[in-house]
Amino acid sequence: MEGTRDTLARRVEEGQRRLGMPDSPRLSIATRAWMAFAEEAVTNRPLDEPDALTELGAFLESGFISLLGTLDRPATLPR
Repeated sequence: MEGTRDTLARRVEEGQRRLGMPDSPRLSIATRAWMAFAEEAVTNRPLDEPDALTELGAFLESGFISLLGTLDRPATLPR
């Protein structure tokens, strides 16, 4: 299972680099965090509803895009 996660993380990170996103430790952490989120969503989402796969895909995509948007924020937010 960990090998699969490593492969997926590497593929996502490569895609992000192709999109011009700079390498950063937070990029790697964000990738792994999203993968855990996606695993949980996939294993707990009922797929017997109409359009369930389409909705799940859109949900995961929007979550990933939102997560990537946080990478541009400062490491600490002002209080």
